[in-house]
Amino acid sequence: MYTFGYSFKPWVKDELATGEQIRAYLREVIDENNLGPYIRYQQRVTAASWSSDTRQWTVEVNRQDSGERLRYSADFVWMCQGYYRQDEGYTPQWPGTDRFGGQIVHPLTWPEDLDYAGKKVVVIGSGATAAR
Repeated sequence: MYTFGYSFKPWVKDELATGEQIRAYLREVIDENNLGPYIRYQQRVTAASWSSDTRQWTVEVNRQDSGERLRYSADFVWMCQGYYRQDEGYTPQWPGTDRFGGQIVHPLTWPEDLDYAGKKVVVIGSGATAAR
């Protein structure tokens, strides 16, 4: 978890953080550094394009609360979206998947009642996947 903390506010807890602990940490960072006015919530980026002519980015978003489409321009864009697509997990296609007789479960939608007792299980993913 130390790698998720900012250098100006290190992560100090020893345990693997819960989602709520991470959100609390981020709220503290936002509040302590007066970042709230610069954050736009409930906006989904739908496109980002660079113009060499204007030397600017154009970022298009949809507001999730109103459906309104907005466009921003910026000299610099820092992509901090993470590597997960929360609405639809990425499932690669491997040769032979169509012939596989077992159950394939994506970690993003892992059912709490999944019965894997006595079965051979393969987990493919990152450390976060294995921690579920």
